[in-house]
Amino acid sequence: MVCYRLLISLGNSKLNEIKYNEYGYYCEFPNGLLIQWGRGKCYEYQRYPIPFTTAVSPVVSGGGKGASMVDVGSFSANGFSAHLSDGYGQHDSFYWIAIGY
Repeated sequence: MVCYRLLISLGNSKLNEIKYNEYGYYCEFPNGLLIQWGRGKCYEYQRYPIPFTTAVSPVVSGGGKGASMVDVGSFSANGFSAHLSDGYGQHDSFYWIAIGY
C-alpha cells in the first residue's frame, strides 16, 4: 500500500497500470522511470519482474528474525542477490524496491 501511495504522489495518470508477475510488481512511467518492488529470500537470486534497460538502484529492507541488516551482494539490469549481514537465517525473507530506467 505504501508503494501505491508513492505512485499516487508522483502524479502518474497511468496508476491503474501497476502490473505484476511471479517476480514482483512494477510500474512504468511515461518518462521512462521504472519502479519495481516485491519480496525476496536471502541467498537466492531475485529477478526483477521486467529487466531495466539503462540504470538501476535496488534497495532492500526488513531482514529476517533478529537480522541486523540485509546487504545487496551484486546487481544487474535483471536482478540482484542479497544476504543477511549477520549470516543467520539463510531463508529469511525481505522486502525490496528497485528504481531505474
